[in-house]
Amino acid sequence: MNNIKIWTITLMLLTGIFLSSCNDDDEVKIPEVSFETASYNLSETSTSTLEVKVILNMNAPQDITVNFTISGTAVVDVNYEAISNKSVTISSGSSEAIIFVKAINEPTIEGDKAIEFTLESGDNYILASTNTVATVMIEDNEVASGDAPVVQFTSDHVTTNAFLQDTVEVRVGLDKAFASTTTVPISFGGTAEIGTDYEVLDLADAQSISFDADMLSLTFRLAVKYNEIPDLDKTVEITFPEPIVTDYKVSETNDTIKINIIDPVVDMSAWFNDNTKIESFHEGGNTSAYRDDFYAYNVKRYYWNPIEEGGKYSILTGEHHFVPSTTKLNSWTEAINIYQKLIGFPGVDVPEEERWEIQTGGEGDFFGLFKFFGNLAEYGKTLIESENDWLRFVALNSDASEGKVMVPAQTLTLYKVKPGFDWQESFTASDGVENYRAWFADSNTTQGHLGQSTNVETTQIVIHGGEGTYSNASEEIIFEVTFTCDDPDFNIDHNYYISNNGDTYTMKIKYVKP
Repeated sequence: MNNIKIWTITLMLLTGIFLSSCNDDDEVKIPEVSFETASYNLSETSTSTLEVKVILNMNAPQDITVNFTISGTAVVDVNYEAISNKSVTISSGSSEAIIFVKAINEPTIEGDKAIEFTLESGDNYILASTNTVATVMIEDNEVASGDAPVVQFTSDHVTTNAFLQDTVEVRVGLDKAFASTTTVPISFGGTAEIGTDYEVLDLADAQSISFDADMLSLTFRLAVKYNEIPDLDKTVEITFPEPIVTDYKVSETNDTIKINIIDPVVDMSAWFNDNTKIESFHEGGNTSAYRDDFYAYNVKRYYWNPIEEGGKYSILTGEHHFVPSTTKLNSWTEAINIYQKLIGFPGVDVPEEERWEIQTGGEGDFFGLFKFFGNLAEYGKTLIESENDWLRFVALNSDASEGKVMVPAQTLTLYKVKPGFDWQESFTASDGVENYRAWFADSNTTQGHLGQSTNVETTQIVIHGGEGTYSNASEEIIFEVTFTCDDPDFNIDHNYYISNNGDTYTMKIKYVKP
């Protein structure tokens, strides 16, 4: 009996040992997959194939297929040869497989490019906690050779006033010529907009310039537009992008040109202030009261006399009145007040003396042209109005302290007394005491609008334009103006003009503070 018990216990122990041994041998282990290393470097000029290893932490118990994805900045078939199969197979009993990477020597300068491999999960393996992403950096080797031509702008800054609507030339130079036709990209930036503030001329696409072989420079143009924007200050920035080819290099110092398009408000306080303000414009009616809503500013005017003393400035008028234009930026225009004198106004004592008058202040004529006619009609003063204002100030720097003064081209209409009508004929009034002029009744008919009179005929002076300078520092405005008048009654002495060609004359005018 005891022997039976001993054998039973022994059998049970042996069975336990046996079973325990079987469980250890049968435990299932799942392979972990990763890349051998997380980063690789590959020169784009390398003729060898880079091996990117996918590894297991053990020998594969069976064939294991591992999928992966490809991303990054490198472009297939541009920076590296296509990898058509996006998986590798680790054979049973092995612990690695290889992804082969072949770089392409891309000829442009584009910087280093990255290929990023990322392992995907599978059914018969798990991803390791590290190195599941491998980056291959394809190193760019392109640089321009030391003797490659250097491209550069020949100037770095240009300022122009939009009012001038200039065509700005941009010159690009090389320190040595290209051997063959070469295209150089350019870019346009800044606050000014193509199409709105300027147009690019001479370039087909406004994105590149093309040098023919043996050329050392070329020029393209920008046409500036005028949009009547007050206090305009915009910039065009033209640059050379970083080269992507080895044919040339960009100058380190002259790689950008800035074109400043301005039209700042010109400070006229030196001219238009309380000391020069004229407020003696009549309200009209039966009182000599002055208007409180109408005024002008007084300036003094000279002309260049080429005859006397070898040439000098002579007084053209002792005073002359301007007002700032209310419709056009930086412009001066005329001050014209048309008013009615009724009985009670000083000097108007009888109905026949009632009349309309034109009050312009001073001579009322900006270039002194009235003095060259002897038969102009006038209601106290004659009338001349500009179509485009008289003077336009064009600043050439941001603070507008100096610049150009432009005389806009326009046609001026003047009014001459018709032959046979005595404009100044005097009559005795009904009271037998006072006298009145023929034009008094004419003005009442037209209510001061001289051009509506049936006793006048028109003549014209064509202003071709003019140009000069202004300076707030010197407080001088000097310009030349060219005009044509073929009216036989126009008679100008040679003292007043500096040149002429038939009926076309050029005068030189200077305005100063009174």
